[in-house]
Amino acid sequence: MFKKASSSGGHALKGSDVKKLRKAAMEALGVDDEALSAVLPPKAHVEMQAWSTPTKSLVFLVDEQPLFFDPNGRGRIFPTVYALWRFPDAMKHLLTHSEVSPKVLGGADLMCPGVIVPADGLPDFEEGDAFALRIPENPFPFAVGEAAQSKADAVASGMKGRAIKILHHFPDPLWAAGDKSSPGNGSFRPERVFPLENEDDAEDSGGGVAKKKSSTESTAAEGANGASPSLASEIGSMSLADDARATRGAPGGAPGAVSSSLPAIDVSTPAGMDAMFERCFLAGLRDKLADADLPMRCELFYANCVLPSRPADVTLDLKKSSFKKQAKLFAVLEKKKLIATKAIHKQDNIVSVNRDHAAYLEYCAAADAAEAAAGASGGGAAGAEPRGTDADKASDEASAAAASIDVALAYRASTMYRPIFGDLAVGNKDRLYDAEECANALRSYCVANDLLKGEDDTVTLDTLLGKELFDKKEAEGPGTEMPLRLVLPRLIKKLQLHTKVRVVRRGEAPKEVTLKRHLHPIKARVENRGGRKFLTTVSGLEDFAVDPAEFSAKLQRAFSCSASSQRLPGKNETGVEISVQGNVLKELVAMLKDEFGIPPKFIEAEDKTK
Repeated sequence: MFKKASSSGGHALKGSDVKKLRKAAMEALGVDDEALSAVLPPKAHVEMQAWSTPTKSLVFLVDEQPLFFDPNGRGRIFPTVYALWRFPDAMKHLLTHSEVSPKVLGGADLMCPGVIVPADGLPDFEEGDAFALRIPENPFPFAVGEAAQSKADAVASGMKGRAIKILHHFPDPLWAAGDKSSPGNGSFRPERVFPLENEDDAEDSGGGVAKKKSSTESTAAEGANGASPSLASEIGSMSLADDARATRGAPGGAPGAVSSSLPAIDVSTPAGMDAMFERCFLAGLRDKLADADLPMRCELFYANCVLPSRPADVTLDLKKSSFKKQAKLFAVLEKKKLIATKAIHKQDNIVSVNRDHAAYLEYCAAADAAEAAAGASGGGAAGAEPRGTDADKASDEASAAAASIDVALAYRASTMYRPIFGDLAVGNKDRLYDAEECANALRSYCVANDLLKGEDDTVTLDTLLGKELFDKKEAEGPGTEMPLRLVLPRLIKKLQLHTKVRVVRRGEAPKEVTLKRHLHPIKARVENRGGRKFLTTVSGLEDFAVDPAEFSAKLQRAFSCSASSQRLPGKNETGVEISVQGNVLKELVAMLKDEFGIPPKFIEAEDKTK
């Protein structure tokens, strides 16, 4: 708001106006009269200036220091960062990653994926509520704004879009109108807000009142370093990702669960921290980045994919690694030919991922084994993992009571690969194999043909494995020796992917749906068709054994509205889209959960009326 603003003149406030300002300031900060007197004494010299913003803002200076502002001149008072630094815990706040702060400092609004969710979930809020913004490792806010949508609307829309509309931030012209001080001994920089190096830095160098972290902030910080690192992670448990990420992580839905089950890495040394960064980078590529998402900005991939992939008991710190900077991390991995980057609109983006890279394949094999072990030791069905809030848990329990949905990947071997499966493929060319059967078949094939040597399971590639699993341009071929664990991902990649969905609903016989692709979520959307007319659509029901015709009839009876069905556009599309007159998005999503037992992670809701 103040990005290109400047003062256009002002005048001193008289006593009665100062009293009104004090009352509004106490309400904005949530402090009493005595505490407010520390920054706004009853007889202080207060000047009001009009600023040339798009909404004609008013700024209130106390002894030439801007402490409060009215964004649109309608009487609602917000504190500036100078006032917030004196009362760091007074105002309701949200947390974001330090890596996200450069965007806010550049004038951008805060988007939902950039918000860190505390372990006990987000607080309730309505559209327009005032919020301060800060990072978990630094108690001093660096921006102030208002909620762009309510919590209920955000959840109903799949947690997409803007979270906070930023009104003022460090170091915009409003901050520059003051003494240009900042707290935290250098943690506030124009390009980014950094964590405090130690607790002593929490003393306000500008003469402010030192504040200890509140219990809410401590819980939020623990969430940032532990079980619930980001809003994107919470959303990951509510909406199914596309493509390669669709069914991964079912045994343990918490971010970093796979990394936590892999062998531990000592991060006390630079080499150990480097290894942990590379592991988390690979986890982000495998679990959170589909090829359809490319290109993706490097900084967004780091914040939304790499950081949430760390184990619960590990804190990633670039300063303690040999990379030192985020750009160096990406440059090193690009030099290793794991990724390719390109500058688009002066921003570095990941444009391609080498999923045949040895390091990537080795990590995938280890992660798959860890997931299988976790599943064998009691992992629940997909969609049954716990989440932070009571509402989420209740929703999951209701879905589980209505139905159980099990999702499993399977693979079909084409003619050239059937010799690897031996007797299993005889007389049944359409048989589907799970990952464990593929691994056992490959090992049996290597043993039968005397290809497996040594205790480390080294395979000497024969003509079939060397020519069919590797391209002509690759160095590997017949006669090449390589670990068996790296051959298996190559084989699985060459097989035809299928997804088995088994649904058991109350009072119905079990149903099984087999898809020749990854499982996609049910997509529900509402849009404005002009005026006060709305249209709600839903598609993807067939994947979960829901008859579109029966569901359409049920919607008409439940909502007393008209509904129609039509095939999805596209030659390869076989599904049906149901259109319902009116805005019934929330009710439709609730019906899918409560009556058809669809877990929230398999529903993607989008509200396009905002």
